[in-house]
Amino acid sequence: MIGIAHAAVVASVQGATPAPGGVVVARTSGDAVLIWDASSVVADLHNRKVPNDEALRQVQYQAAQLLIANAPSLKAARTITLQVVYPRKPEFNPQYNADVLTSVERLMSLEATKNALQGQHDWLEQMRAGKTPQGLTITVTGQLPPNQ
Repeated sequence: MIGIAHAAVVASVQGATPAPGGVVVARTSGDAVLIWDASSVVADLHNRKVPNDEALRQVQYQAAQLLIANAPSLKAARTITLQVVYPRKPEFNPQYNADVLTSVERLMSLEATKNALQGQHDWLEQMRAGKTPQGLTITVTGQLPPNQ
């Protein structure tokens, strides 16, 4: 997993490949919505004890890759929002005598217009430099699991 995460960070726009995890298209036209289950990426970053601020930047980068990669297929969209989610740690439920998933963390959303995405040639390079590209809005709505 370390190789995949590292490769995603250094990928160029032309060679961008989707990040690990599945993307679900929830709405295809108008204000299109994609949902990315980032659980494998979040787990990898957590297991490697990557500091949360750096881990958040890596998730943002990979989410931007997915937003860019999926935009061409959403021909009728004016805007595209990618919601980044992951399941919270399972908790023991005595009713079922087992660990159960209690909720999903809505970590962040990335939003851009279709026009902005068509002109995004240097977005990933800007993000690698720690900048949010013009035309991309990143809203952090949750938090990563704490590193202990």
